[in-house]
Amino acid sequence: MKLLFKFSFLLLSGLILGSCNKEPSIEIPDSVQLVLPLSNQSCEPLNSNNSIYFEWIQSPNADVYQLTVLNLNTNAVETIETSDLNTEISLEKGDYYEWYVEAKNETGTSTDNEKRIFYIEGSPVTNHLPSPAAAVNPANNAEVSLPANNLVAIQWNVIDLDEDPLTYTLYIDTVDGLQEPSENLKDLSTSSVELELVPQTTYYWSIEASDSKSSSRSQVFSFKTL
Repeated sequence: MKLLFKFSFLLLSGLILGSCNKEPSIEIPDSVQLVLPLSNQSCEPLNSNNSIYFEWIQSPNADVYQLTVLNLNTNAVETIETSDLNTEISLEKGDYYEWYVEAKNETGTSTDNEKRIFYIEGSPVTNHLPSPAAAVNPANNAEVSLPANNLVAIQWNVIDLDEDPLTYTLYIDTVDGLQEPSENLKDLSTSSVELELVPQTTYYWSIEASDSKSSSRSQVFSFKTL
């Protein structure tokens, strides 16, 4: 009886000790909210090096932040990893940029982070080109699970500093995202179109945005349906 009691006590002690020594799990950081540059605005560089100031809000549980800046005109990408809540990057004038920040820790990386588009003023112009479109949905290189009706909303974001009315042409195909679109995908007045897609297919798409005086063309995005 004493032996059984002693064994039970040791087993219980081990369970208690094990539970006490278990390290608490660290949650993935929350999505990052941006401060500067403002969305849909023209930015002035800080100095002759064309440095642009970036700032964001602290994300709980974050150890480091990765800033990504995509040049929408050239598709060049700049990334910086920092533990601070601000940094500077030298960028080319006269181009549009999309930027976002991801918060990271040993558990993972934040998702659904805010994205913004801004412009760096170059030589004076009487009319600004619309920005090349940034993909909103599906994200570039995404895998998309189709619903029962196979309908997917294709969404993009374009800014025009002159606030001119914009129209869009959506190029979407399974070749290169540059094939001639059907008439119902031309002269669109909204930046979203719902299409019926085929499962297990890779699609390529791009956007031409026009303000009636000039137009811009986005990079070619792609996604795969499941």
